[in-house]
Amino acid sequence: FDAHVHARAQDRLGLESDLRHAVKNAEFEVHYQPIVSLESRMCVGFESLVRWNRNGKPVSPADFVPMAEELGIIEPLGAWVMQQACQKFAEWKTRYPGQLEYITVNVSARQLVQQGFVYLVEQTIDRNRLAPADLRLEITETALMDAPQSAAKALDELRAFGVKIYLDDFGTGFSSLSHLHKLPVDALKIDQSFVRGLFVQDRPAMVESILALARTLQTGVVAEGVEDERQASTLEQLGCRHAQGYYFSRPIPAPKADALLAAHAPLGGVRQPASPQTTVAFPARTLKSA
Repeated sequence: FDAHVHARAQDRLGLESDLRHAVKNAEFEVHYQPIVSLESRMCVGFESLVRWNRNGKPVSPADFVPMAEELGIIEPLGAWVMQQACQKFAEWKTRYPGQLEYITVNVSARQLVQQGFVYLVEQTIDRNRLAPADLRLEITETALMDAPQSAAKALDELRAFGVKIYLDDFGTGFSSLSHLHKLPVDALKIDQSFVRGLFVQDRPAMVESILALARTLQTGVVAEGVEDERQASTLEQLGCRHAQGYYFSRPIPAPKADALLAAHAPLGGVRQPASPQTTVAFPARTLKSA
């Protein structure tokens, strides 16, 4: 008998029980992180992120989302997040016409291959009177690798309906380029680890390579984890059109997102020229809109 191990097991059982109860009673909140046009610095979309306070204390999504997958309750949780996000986006489109282009929702591997998932997406869009292109689903490389055939089939059906697909945390998974070429993806999201390495010797080439790959695949690009103006201006110079990160805004609850849209002002600080040490290795081209 180990008291420490026993206490950890009890804590986990308690967390599992509370999580099941929270899913059953929708005790969550959706926060929204702005996605910004690097040219105008205006918010053009939001990424929807689920948040959970347990007994008044926040629980990291890195802890409860994988647990929801293990417990087999990620489907109702994911469906609730999608409904909340689409409902809120429909409200914003009405209140602030012309400001927003889309909203994104993260989808797990289990959700993607769930029977009836495509129908669920279609029904959610129709219920909220949105256009299919208003919704972008974010899928990780790992999700695509877990069940590539089933995932590709679902993505093909979703794109045929008009929903766009984003490949999240691109470059951190294990997908081969030959497999990626066959996947129905509309945009790549550059992982924040590559953005942080922009000014490390030889690392800017990684971002340039991803942008060149996106151009070849005719997909859009969104850079994640932008933390300062130097990163933002360099990404813009390299040809990246959209970005998100703490420099522009942390994920915020719906009322604060509403206030941000009402202000209708550029996000971030004062624009600065890109670093002269950064060399753009390819001619500037207009990438397909993300």
